[in-house]
Amino acid sequence: MPFYPSPTPWTAGYSVDTLNDANKSKIFYLTHHLGLGDAKRFIRKIITEESAHKLLVAQVGAKKAAKYAKYNGNYVEGHRAWLCKYIDDNIQLDIFYCPKTEFTEKQESDDLEVVITKIKEGGV
Repeated sequence: MPFYPSPTPWTAGYSVDTLNDANKSKIFYLTHHLGLGDAKRFIRKIITEESAHKLLVAQVGAKKAAKYAKYNGNYVEGHRAWLCKYIDDNIQLDIFYCPKTEFTEKQESDDLEVVITKIKEGGV
């Protein structure tokens, strides 16, 4: 059982109590990747075009960022599409489960957008 320093684990103002560990890992990585302030704005879908542009360019370079923005309609949606795909493709706890040696139970994770919806429905 995981240990949390406070009675209820929270991230970006939302409770993650009802999420399994695989889904929690995606939210925790989102918060780590963006920092608490931008993670809150990302979850609430209030990140600015300027901030999304800066973040996306820093991750993929100006040319790719422009392509993401064009394909998705703007930098906010381009950044969201890129970051969700990045997290969904790279934060996969299922490859770390070792039921024979660790007695862990394999957990499925949802796409990041589904996880965000879950914490918003059960959040503050």
